[in-house]
Amino acid sequence: TFLTLIPMPEIAGLEVWCPSSQYAESDDLVERGEWVRPIKPTVTDEGVAVGMDARASSEEDCIHVVALAGEFLQLLSDGQVPTCIHRVIAPKPPP
Repeated sequence: TFLTLIPMPEIAGLEVWCPSSQYAESDDLVERGEWVRPIKPTVTDEGVAVGMDARASSEEDCIHVVALAGEFLQLLSDGQVPTCIHRVIAPKPPP
């Protein structure tokens, strides 16, 4: 794919691999990065979403998506935009 757009779900589960350039040569996979969960921007009392510009006036005015680079984008950018590695973790059942 060139680009994957995933709507922000109400239930968390999407995780994206975030590599660490500090330990890129390490043999230990845990030191080479970590799995992180995208966080949906929150709207303040003034109607501005934290982490977004002032054009979004309220949460109802916009849909939040996660954009993930695909293999074709990596090829066309000559490796400058790496492929985004992601996974989905099943939510834990309620107690």
